[in-house]
Amino acid sequence: MYLGADNKISRNSGERYAFLNKRFDTAAFLRIEIPVLIIIQFLTNSGYLATSVTYVFDLVNIALLIFNANRIRGFFREHNGYSLLLICYCILAVGSGLVGGVSPLCIGWELVSQLRIPLFIMLAAAFWTIEDLKSVLRFLYKIQPLNALFAVIEYFVFGLTGDSCGGLFGINAGSNMLLNMYLIFVSATGCCGYLSGAKSRQGAISLALTLVTSFFVATLAEIKFFYFEAAAIIVVAVFLGKKNAKLATAIALFVSACFVGLAALAVYFPDSYEMLFDTKQMMSYDDGSNVATSGYGISRSGAIKQIDELFFHGDTLDQIVGYGFGSATMSSIEQFCSPFYWTYGWLRYYYSQIAMLYLQNGYVGLALYFALMLAPCLIAVRNRKQLEASGGRFWLAFTVAVSLLFIMNCFYNASSRSYAALLWAVCFTAPFVPLQKGGHDAA
Repeated sequence: MYLGADNKISRNSGERYAFLNKRFDTAAFLRIEIPVLIIIQFLTNSGYLATSVTYVFDLVNIALLIFNANRIRGFFREHNGYSLLLICYCILAVGSGLVGGVSPLCIGWELVSQLRIPLFIMLAAAFWTIEDLKSVLRFLYKIQPLNALFAVIEYFVFGLTGDSCGGLFGINAGSNMLLNMYLIFVSATGCCGYLSGAKSRQGAISLALTLVTSFFVATLAEIKFFYFEAAAIIVVAVFLGKKNAKLATAIALFVSACFVGLAALAVYFPDSYEMLFDTKQMMSYDDGSNVATSGYGISRSGAIKQIDELFFHGDTLDQIVGYGFGSATMSSIEQFCSPFYWTYGWLRYYYSQIAMLYLQNGYVGLALYFALMLAPCLIAVRNRKQLEASGGRFWLAFTVAVSLLFIMNCFYNASSRSYAALLWAVCFTAPFVPLQKGGHDAA
């Protein structure tokens, strides 16, 4: 649908940016963004590049959106339900920010941070074919051995653990947030691909290696949360995958890989191992809001309740619409940091996406945001018969699994508002691209 727009734009003498469609391969550029993002992440996290370099991704993608307005209009016409949600969210964001007296700079920066995923979805859906999406997922899947090698070297050679053991994503605090995202994607790709019938007998070996390395790397980085994420992945993959002989194989491989990870956790981090099997201790850790001990001033599981007690004090209007979009925003660029951040940043509320959303836009903002982010999953579920008939069961299972994990991670971290949110966006693009072409196989 969108591919035909090139010729029309090129023939339109009034189109100022027609040259971009002739000389610039946007689809290829969007594909290249993903490996470049991983390289830039490692260099910035390791201190070789300034963090501000990452904002180039935002500037370039916004420019692409503007220069290719005709194609984006086609996306809005084709996916009017998703587009309506996006427009409503933007209206709420800008309106609440202005009414709340928030600086336009803070409103603008928060828009960039929160809309990285929808922006990339529109660009990818407008320019990619199913082969582009497959190639990106294959790339992410195939670099897992390299990621595992990096993690092993970081742990056993350089003695880096916990937040500092980030595999391909860095060697300092914060790197394992992106590592966790990556492990989610490769595990979901492996499990959903194998159980969808998309992979051959050799796929069992590939799945085994992927799961074993994922659990082992998660152990070295002390990402205990990954065990719960992996359980969610296999449940979705089993529920939505084909019910055949591969089912027993996949479950056996998953359980075996999990035992390998747990055995390693018991050896290298015995306290964390004991915590996984102690419900009270695990809940206490998850609810921790002591900056000195947990690094979080606002707890992961009790963010809404704690924000009510510390800031809203039972005010119904604040609970409904928050303090205004951009009122709590933060950035490595001082001009984009809000007064609220300078006062309460020590609480590190920005470590949690749930906390950021609730502070700034209350329950209304939470509802609209999750409706927008879960729309790709709902589209896939609504069109499941069409997807399955075209051999696309992988896309349904993969999108549902990633959507569930996205919700879990909004409580666990703020990866959805980082520049690396493009990785989430790649996964959410899946329902849009296959539905345009029909008859697509899994990645």
